[in-house]
Amino acid sequence: MKAQHHCAWATHSEFTASAFAFITALRKIKSMKLLAYLVGAGLLLGLGMPFARVAAFEGLQPLAFGFWPTAAAAAALAIFALARSQAVFSLKVLRFGVVAGLLGYALPMVVAFWVAGNSGAGFASFGFTLPPAFTILLNVSLGREKPRATRFLGVAIGFSAVLLLILHTAQLESISFALAAAVFVIPLSISAANIYRSVFLPKGVSPEWLGAVTLGSAGLIIGCVGLAVDQLAVPTKPTLALQIIAAQAAALTVGYVLYFQLQKHAEPVTFSFLGYFMMMASVGVGVVFLGESLSPTALVAVPAILAGLWLITKKAV
Repeated sequence: MKAQHHCAWATHSEFTASAFAFITALRKIKSMKLLAYLVGAGLLLGLGMPFARVAAFEGLQPLAFGFWPTAAAAAALAIFALARSQAVFSLKVLRFGVVAGLLGYALPMVVAFWVAGNSGAGFASFGFTLPPAFTILLNVSLGREKPRATRFLGVAIGFSAVLLLILHTAQLESISFALAAAVFVIPLSISAANIYRSVFLPKGVSPEWLGAVTLGSAGLIIGCVGLAVDQLAVPTKPTLALQIIAAQAAALTVGYVLYFQLQKHAEPVTFSFLGYFMMMASVGVGVVFLGESLSPTALVAVPAILAGLWLITKKAV
């Protein structure tokens, strides 16, 4: 009983420390509207990993799951924007959609769906905790900000914590080197997209049309790859596949409107906080509804990730 009480106290203390660190890190985000965009977009877009896990159980290939909801969401947003006369047809907007769609959605999400289908939503979602670190490294490398010791320390802590999670996940026996390496493709691609969008975001274009162009470009890229390898088929027998596709399309439609509202008001590093809320949604749904479990290592790694986030966002003294 004494040991159980000590374990419960330790778990409660770690949770309290994690919550405090996360709240402290979010103090930089002063606008409640900005925070609402961040939380809303993160939670909605984070549903993709557990949905991908269920889709894999139902026989849906990662490319098929990546393509059909994306195409449906792009069509819904385009119809909405056209109905409100918000469509902007220009080479600049098209180029933005193609690059942002490839780096910010097509590449990282297909990789995430593949990882989720083979290892679980929780493991896949940890790739979305690293964009703040990668964004800072890219910003410094490109001369967009001056290097700061506290930020680099935060990067090191966050990177080490995620690596610890990858090496000590509860499902380590099912994690191949390819799956572990793929997790790092996600933040690298997203970070490059964060910086690209902050520099080249078209002014005066509605979030609905930006979402339609970005998701439409991403869907086209995923569709071409899917056709080339013949992986766009949807199971014909009655399964949950169609319901999962519809649910993901709805989450993408609303999530991308909030996503581009956030993009208009947040600088790249703050925008990359999105991954933490995506991780929370993915892990929460995976644990509660899909029977996934968090390893004891997560109790150490998650507070470490949040401590790294606090250092990353800590203002220079």
